[in-house]
Amino acid sequence: MSRIRLAMEHRELTLSSDDSRLLIQLTNQQCEPTKSGMLKFGHPSGTHDDLLWALALAVYADQDGLPSNLPSTSLKVVWSSNN
Repeated sequence: MSRIRLAMEHRELTLSSDDSRLLIQLTNQQCEPTKSGMLKFGHPSGTHDDLLWALALAVYADQDGLPSNLPSTSLKVVWSSNN
């Protein structure tokens, strides 16, 4: 999730304010440390986080999915709730 935050802070990721579903999922995401020191992510019962994880995977692929000798890319996501 920190990659999403950093991409937004660096203006490499733009989200549409029209899609409240994604924005709600971003704000509802919960994180807690496990006994082993890892982080466990979740969401409140009765809610979804599928759009959030799709976005997280896209941001991850954009930053780590390319060979290091290629120039970095900028990911611009505009999510439409009409889809």
